Amino acid sequence: MNKKLGLWFCVIIMFAAVGYHFMAPQVQVNNLSDRNYQQINFTLPSSNVSFAPVHAHSRQTIYVKPSQSEGTITYELVADNGQKIAQGQITYHNTDDAFGQLGSRLTLTIDEQYRVSLNSNFGPNNGY
Repeated sequence: MNKKLGLWFCVIIMFAAVGYHFMAPQVQVNNLSDRNYQQINFTLPSSNVSFAPVHAHSRQTIYVKPSQSEGTITYELVADNGQKIAQGQITYHNTDDAFGQLGSRLTLTIDEQYRVSLNSNFGPNNGY
């Protein structure tokens, strides 16, 4: 009986850890274009995130640690030749606790016409 109880406890802990991982705030890049890029750099209020390289027709995700910092989120898109070809920013409004950020996502999309858009549901203002 004690072995079964211990096993169930371990299974519950594993599900909680995996669930938290997938609910953690994330930064996602969707490249719908037919071009490759050297990298995309994000500066978040409490960390930096880079995607390199960014292949044509790809999707990449990085999970980040919840933060209670406020500030500006910036990005820069770097072409294969090293030239910065796009940059932008949004204002990040934090929530009162780290758990309020669960499930939040910052998404940069490069569409088929090479237009860049940045969308976010971080913070109470939900956007840019």
